[in-house]
Order: sequence, then structure tokens, then C-alpha cells
Amino acid sequence: MHADNLCNDGSMASFQFSLRRLLIGVSIVCVASALAAAFPELALMLGFALVLLGPGLVVAAGASVLAVQKIRTFFVVLAGAFVGGILAPERTGAGTAIDGAIDRVMLALPCVSGGAVLAAGMALFIDFLARPRTRSRR
Repeated sequence: MHADNLCNDGSMASFQFSLRRLLIGVSIVCVASALAAAFPELALMLGFALVLLGPGLVVAAGASVLAVQKIRTFFVVLAGAFVGGILAPERTGAGTAIDGAIDRVMLALPCVSGGAVLAAGMALFIDFLARPRTRSRR
């Protein structure tokens, strides 16, 4: 064990730079950029999907950390985000196809996030009620 791999307290560093990781990361970014350039419509649709699913996944991961029943909570929150997306208002009007897609995503984003937050609150409350109670000793 070399001294340059140790932290100030003598423990091993949690992250160590390596050229291998850097090259793998750069290669993944290059392949993703090439695919986005070759298939711009598909890249746009995937980007919209990630924008819509991102907040729901973040809320689901956060709620799962707090819950005892982690997998159940994760899927309940994702179901809430899905229901929020279904209940999102539909935009009608003239404009280009990309403008309509952007408007639909911007209208659906608060509904998806709100559905995920409401489902997370419900799942965490049910999880709290289902926890076994311990009596305090006096």
C-alpha cells in the first residue's frame, strides 16, 4: 500500500483516478454522440423521455432510501409518476411538430413530478404505519 493512496486519516481513498475509467467514459460519450447525430429523431424522443422520467426516478430513489419496503415504494412512486403523466393536459394548437412536442413535455413535467411526489408521500406514510412499534422503557 503506497502512501499516495491514503487519505489524511490513513484509510484508503474511496475513488482513485485511472486511465481505463477515463477512456471508457470518453468512448461511451463518443458512441452516444455518434448515435445522436446519425438518428436525430430517435435522440430527440429519448431526450424527451429522459426529461419526463428523470424527476420521477429521482423521487422514487429518494423515497426508497427512506422506506423499509424499498422495492414496493420504488414501484408505487413510479406508478404515481405514470398516472400523473396520463392525467397531464393535452396541448392543442398550431405550430411546428417540435414546438408541439416541447409544449407537451413542459405541460406533462409538473404532472409527472406531482404524481411521483404524491405517491411517495402516500407510500412513505403507509410504510410508516406498517413499521413494528417498540415500547420505550422508562
